[in-house]
Amino acid sequence: EADVSLQDYNDVYRLDAEVLIPLNEVDDKTLDGYFSKVSAYLQIEGYFKVEHLKALTNQLMPWPPITRVVTQFGRQPNTNLFVFGNCCYANGVVYTHEQAGITVLPNLFGGKEAIIPISLEKFPKIRLVPQDWVRYTFFVDFWSKQMPAQFLNNTMQAKATFSLAVCHQQCSKFWDSGAVGDMVPTGWLKSTGGGTGKTEVAHISNCYAGWQHKGLCMGGITSLPAISKRLEMQCDNSLVLDEIATKVSIDQEKSMKLKNMVHMCANGLSREVCGKSEQPLTTFIGTSNIVVNEDDAPFLQRLLLILFTPLDSSSVDTSKI
Repeated sequence: EADVSLQDYNDVYRLDAEVLIPLNEVDDKTLDGYFSKVSAYLQIEGYFKVEHLKALTNQLMPWPPITRVVTQFGRQPNTNLFVFGNCCYANGVVYTHEQAGITVLPNLFGGKEAIIPISLEKFPKIRLVPQDWVRYTFFVDFWSKQMPAQFLNNTMQAKATFSLAVCHQQCSKFWDSGAVGDMVPTGWLKSTGGGTGKTEVAHISNCYAGWQHKGLCMGGITSLPAISKRLEMQCDNSLVLDEIATKVSIDQEKSMKLKNMVHMCANGLSREVCGKSEQPLTTFIGTSNIVVNEDDAPFLQRLLLILFTPLDSSSVDTSKI
């Protein structure tokens, strides 16, 4: 996960590596671990102390610019800056992390102490296309040609799902009463059969949010605390969950977990237990073959139910295939 290079100079080797050390937490006992986990060649053997490290940092001239450490992906608190693993953007302009004055520490998200660890290669990333006309051409082709060809009679449902992912980039403004209401709709993609395209458009929405390297999360077997933590790690950036509910009996399905999730995300409510408080910073889009709690009107009121039907290819011109 670290940027390490080894160069050979006539059998004399030079190792270049970046070691991230939190100066407010490190001590003499843990200092060696920060070096050795980057490369086995970096062994300080107790000779290099924290006091030596701090003395060296005090000698850095000119002083490095002060940066803000990122604790969540997506929109940053009280700003319009969106942060991803490879860049960030604000007001239509793309910046590097250095230009925006922020730092993303891999250990903060993927270290042993992380509650929901996300490794560096799975950080959310967006593909950079410098020319605006090329980006526009990509989107027009995707919206007007690729989606109808892929989703056929479910094209409107697929477009509604993608539009919802775009809408979720304003979750914080909904909760701050910056929109018509103060509730954020939770997307529920339902179909009674396979091959309708709901999982494919879920992947598209997940990639749009930057998580193409991580893939979808299986909602039905993921606990409420784990989902709550994921919702706290990304702001105004949809969390896409596949198979959030499955049919287990012939009776009407009930799910207290999903009821609590939907209410929490729709209204921006917090989840509090002894020792911690969790506040969702975004909402989710989920796929399922059923709808739970169908007699619970407040629950259904907070859902945006998008129904996918079996694909109908009768209008497809097979002579061109």
